[in-house]
Amino acid sequence: MKNRPWRLAYNAVGVPLMMAGAQVARRFSPKLDRALAGRQNLFLRLESALEPLPTDAPRLWLHAASVGEFEQGRPILRALKEQLPELQTVVSFQSPSGYDLAARRQPPEADVITYLPLDTRRAAERFVATVRPTLGVVVRYEYWPNHTWAMSRVGRPLALVCASLRADAPYLAAGLRPFARSVLSAYSQVLTVSQTDLERFRDLLGDATGEPKLLVAGDTRYDQVLRRRDEARSAPPLLPEAFTDRMCVVVAGSTWPPDESALTTAFDGLRLRHPNLRLVLVPHEPTAAHLEPLMAALGSRFGPEAAIRYSHLDRYRNQPIIVVDRLGILVALYGGADIAYVGGGFTSGIHSTLEAAAYGIPVIFGPKHGKSPEAAPLIESGGGIAATDAAAVATALGRFLDDKTAREAAGSAAGALIESGRGATERTVAALLPLLTGGL
Repeated sequence: MKNRPWRLAYNAVGVPLMMAGAQVARRFSPKLDRALAGRQNLFLRLESALEPLPTDAPRLWLHAASVGEFEQGRPILRALKEQLPELQTVVSFQSPSGYDLAARRQPPEADVITYLPLDTRRAAERFVATVRPTLGVVVRYEYWPNHTWAMSRVGRPLALVCASLRADAPYLAAGLRPFARSVLSAYSQVLTVSQTDLERFRDLLGDATGEPKLLVAGDTRYDQVLRRRDEARSAPPLLPEAFTDRMCVVVAGSTWPPDESALTTAFDGLRLRHPNLRLVLVPHEPTAAHLEPLMAALGSRFGPEAAIRYSHLDRYRNQPIIVVDRLGILVALYGGADIAYVGGGFTSGIHSTLEAAAYGIPVIFGPKHGKSPEAAPLIESGGGIAATDAAAVATALGRFLDDKTAREAAGSAAGALIESGRGATERTVAALLPLLTGGL
């Protein structure tokens, strides 16, 4: 059997270590504990969800690690369902945050929502036998070996979409290349977000011939954010007219305490020179443990009436700062901004800049942006600025506040970059349709 030594090694050594490590780590990680607990009775729930579906229709299994990957997969599922109305879709998640959000919202693109079983050979083979997918699609990079090999054993095609491979990816290390090659060679197609990524996959695959076929299709997130932007623009504005009228509004999305510290310091230094400056803080985790100290710090620095929570806007009295204590509205809030700040760059890494850039406004973020594939193009285009520290955040904001022409030019560059990514969904669907319809 092809790549048999790597399969034996993974299942004899890798899987037992992974399983044992997970059981130890769950004691210290509530998120991991929730993920493992959520997999109890997985197959009973999955079989029950699949039972009402006809058995003679094409079925697509899409795996998304979490929320971000599912957002990349949604436009693909939507477009495929438009072309094949009888198509059934099963969406699996690795993380509890992705699973919980999808299970709560029940997006129309997913007929069945499930956790992905742990990557043991027995569980993977049972999963594939239960789902019986005509085609499997993995979004971005999370290719679990046993699930990949299980699809290969039953002769079902598997595609990796929106695929990216960073230069520092562990798979590129010399010792792991043969193992990664044994997994990736089981794919029928790898559809990358850029030519650079395609070349890295080609280098990783080395002398492997035949499958997978490599193709640059682009990143479907661009299509998704453009769609969400258009939907938000057609809805009523979320910010009070008194807050935005003749003001310069900075919307800071997915912020963490270091971001908020840098922004409030910048706001304090700039507001005397720019009295029309307004700030919207949208914490990544709007929990009481985060919001209460943030509101206290703002009150201490700017006065007790300077900031108001979004849930209290019915009592808005011209406060210059709004703290958003609600989930799911960030994309629409960017529509009321003149400048955007994207958080995470002073902690583990920035969150998505695409939603803000889609509105044609300049985007500022912190120094840790290496894991964000769109950050470098945004900087190169002139639409984004990476601030190295809190002082640099103030400098970047000051530049756009002082120079409207520079602000508009940066915003145009950001918007043009997002528009240039339009069409990835169409190219991806064109590549996947032959796999679904048997026309390989």
